Amino acid sequence: MPNYVTREEFEARVRVVESEVEGEKAATRHILEQTRHNGDDLGVLKVRVDRLTGDVALANAALTSHTAMLKVIVQDVGQMRTRQEALARDVVQMHTSQDLLARDLGQVRTGQEALAQHVVQMHTRQDGLAQDLGQVRTGQDALARDVVQMHTRQDGLAQGVAQMRTSQDALAQDVAQIRSKQDALAQDVAAIRAAVAPRDPAAGA
Repeated sequence: MPNYVTREEFEARVRVVESEVEGEKAATRHILEQTRHNGDDLGVLKVRVDRLTGDVALANAALTSHTAMLKVIVQDVGQMRTRQEALARDVVQMHTSQDLLARDLGQVRTGQEALAQHVVQMHTRQDGLAQDLGQVRTGQDALARDVVQMHTRQDGLAQGVAQMRTSQDALAQDVAQIRSKQDALAQDVAAIRAAVAPRDPAAGA
């Protein structure tokens, strides 16, 4: 003979199941809201987020299935209130559905815990990326300072070269003047030698 339960006991069990389902739905919505909130910070990790999105889709599908199952249970409860002779059969079916629901909720909790671990890992990876970017920026700043110093040194070298060219031009002018003076002096010496040279008597006669 099947064990019958009172309507109060049955409704109490249904309320417990509904409260558990609502709690799981609230937790799932909270995790989904946190995941969407962190979506802007996870642009560089889109490939990994796509993998997590698949997990979230599976969780949403499971949640939709649980919601549909809960609606079926509520409909069964309404029918059981109007059909007293079918109460025992419906109670057995609800026990079976509750077992399935509890198993599905356990799987959802496991998936949520794994999703939370992935989110923590992604935060850790974001922190590592931020540190790496900070180091890269520091290196770039040091490189920019080195480039500025190189430009300054090149400007100093260019000024030194310009000064050397100016000095060389002045030196070339001085050398040209010395050569001109040497040529004039050589001409004067030649004229003096020609003037003091003894004359040929035959040429004088």
